[in-house]
Amino acid sequence: MKKIIILLLTFAVATNVWGARFAKSSTSYQKIAGTGLKMRELRKVGLGVQAGGALGSYGIGLELNFQPDFSTSVGFGMGSGYQAMNVQFKKYIGGQNFLPFITAGVSRWFTASRAERDFTSSSPEFLADKFLSESEKNGRFSKNIIYPGFGVQYMHLKGPWAGSSVSAEILLLVSIDDFASAAVGSVGYTYYF
Repeated sequence: MKKIIILLLTFAVATNVWGARFAKSSTSYQKIAGTGLKMRELRKVGLGVQAGGALGSYGIGLELNFQPDFSTSVGFGMGSGYQAMNVQFKKYIGGQNFLPFITAGVSRWFTASRAERDFTSSSPEFLADKFLSESEKNGRFSKNIIYPGFGVQYMHLKGPWAGSSVSAEILLLVSIDDFASAAVGSVGYTYYF
C-alpha cells in the first residue's frame, strides 16, 4: 500500500511540475474552464494512475474524451503475481468540479510467468476466494471479467492544477467463466492534456 501511495504522489507532483513549467512558458496553453465537462472538451487526453478496481492492485491508464460527457480508456495493471488489462467506457452526468459518472468495461487478469505460483492467498483477497478454481490457485490463470459501476471525479478547473483530477469508483466485477462476482472500489489520479 505504501508503494501505491508513493506512486500516486510522485505522478501527481510530476504532472503538476510539468504543467506549471509549460504554462509559464506558453500562456496560450493555459486551458481553463468553468465546468468539468467544458474542461473535458478542451483537454481530450488523460494519463492516470489507479489503485484497486479493474486493474488489480494498481495500474496506469490512458483516457480519450471523444465527447465532453463520454470517454474510453485503456489500462494496464498488476497485482501480486499477475497482470491485468482493460477497456473502460464512462458516461459523465455533469456538474461543476464534481462529475458523477457511470461506467462499464472488460478486464482480463492473467499470469504471464511460466513459473507456477501459489494463489491460495492473493491481493485483492476476492481473487483467490471467489474467482479462482482450486487448480488455478496452485498454478497459472486467466480470467475474463466484465463490470458495471459508478463513481465521482473531482476536477481542478483553474490555476496550476488545472486539468488534474482525482476519482473514486465502485465496480461489480463479474467473471465471464462462472459468473462469480465481487464488489470493489478504486481511487485514481488523472491529468488531462
